[in-house]
Amino acid sequence: GGTERYNYGEALGKSILFYDAQRSGKLPANNPIKWRGDSALGDKGDNGEDLTGGWYD
Repeated sequence: GGTERYNYGEALGKSILFYDAQRSGKLPANNPIKWRGDSALGDKGDNGEDLTGGWYD
């Protein structure tokens, strides 16, 4: 084994940023991903269901 050290706090922080970057719908003003704007605000299901919000996959 090596003597590599892992910064798990940094890895966790980056994984949360990844999910923040995948958000859709009306985003809060304090969204940490500055280049991500509101998206898919008019999405509707076949029967008119509101499909806004959530995450992209």
